[in-house]
Amino acid sequence: MILEIFNNTDISSALSQNGWHFFIGIGITFIIGILIGTITGIRAIKKA
Repeated sequence: MILEIFNNTDISSALSQNGWHFFIGIGITFIIGILIGTITGIRAIKKA
């Protein structure tokens, strides 16, 4: 990732692209976490 930034002539565009990938990764992780939480929550309610 760092090498890509240095090889790219426009450093700001490289940083912004990496930033987007970073935010998308967080978003996906967040959504997966919510889904897992809801599934475990529903299972806990059904057991109780």
